[in-house]
Amino acid sequence: MENIKDIVKRVLIIEDDKDTISNLKDEFADSKIESICCQNYDDVENALRNNIPFDAVILDWYFVLDGSSDYSIKILKELKNRYFVPVFVYTGHLPDFDNKSEDELGYPKNMILGFDKTIGVNQLKNKISEILNNNLTFKLAVSYRNKSHSHLESVFFELNTTENTSLGKVLKIIYGDGKNIDWNNDIIITMLHRSLISDDGFTNKISEILGNVSDDVKNNPDLNRKLLSKILYHYGKSDYIRNGDIIAIKDINNNFLAFGIVVTPDCDLETTKTRFINILEIRNVTDIAQNANEAKSIIKDFNNG
Repeated sequence: MENIKDIVKRVLIIEDDKDTISNLKDEFADSKIESICCQNYDDVENALRNNIPFDAVILDWYFVLDGSSDYSIKILKELKNRYFVPVFVYTGHLPDFDNKSEDELGYPKNMILGFDKTIGVNQLKNKISEILNNNLTFKLAVSYRNKSHSHLESVFFELNTTENTSLGKVLKIIYGDGKNIDWNNDIIITMLHRSLISDDGFTNKISEILGNVSDDVKNNPDLNRKLLSKILYHYGKSDYIRNGDIIAIKDINNNFLAFGIVVTPDCDLETTKTRFINILEIRNVTDIAQNANEAKSIIKDFNNG
């Protein structure tokens, strides 16, 4: 198990009690972890507005308001989708927190955990360390977050060595004229990716994380399918059709006919003057081939259908 200081560099402490703040700050300082301390709501807003990075949040459940978690829930909703950070509620009102649903919290239930203030700050820190060490997504996030920023800045320094005119011409060749940009060929993402995978520190860390993943955990096929779907498919926001898009095919009366996959190359779609779009119809194949010959027969019938 990694030491907490290797996966947490800075924590955001949201607590209205001075003594608790002091105890938490001292405890994390002993592990060489910085603290951003917020004792009122304005402090929290400033911390979030300044975009100072932090790896975890310690949150008082009845923050500022006696007998109410309104501010705490408001903070959770502000955190969601802005910062991928685990939240640890440290409170004297644990039953109230435990009774809240994910919808009421406004934060993913698997990213927030409550602890009663009857446990000391040292025990709290140890529990946080144990939980974070067992969260694969968090460990990946730390590795990518720590490296991506510096590598992205390096990419822009590299691009800056090119004159604007030359850079603009090359980008237009790759992207298009700016009206229908081919994002599949995003040069910034490509250069960032190349820079990252050339960093031995980054690749070795990812290998180490994956090497520590246990293969003995019970498999969940449904979750596997959901994750694979997220990897294989995405929902574009462009007004233009892209290669690989799954589309609904309808007749002139708007009646649904079938689903299809766009196979026209993006370079042709980019011109926005393509007269015809090549689409492969998606069909249900209900028969399972028992042998190679039967498989060939099904494929032949499918193609001729």
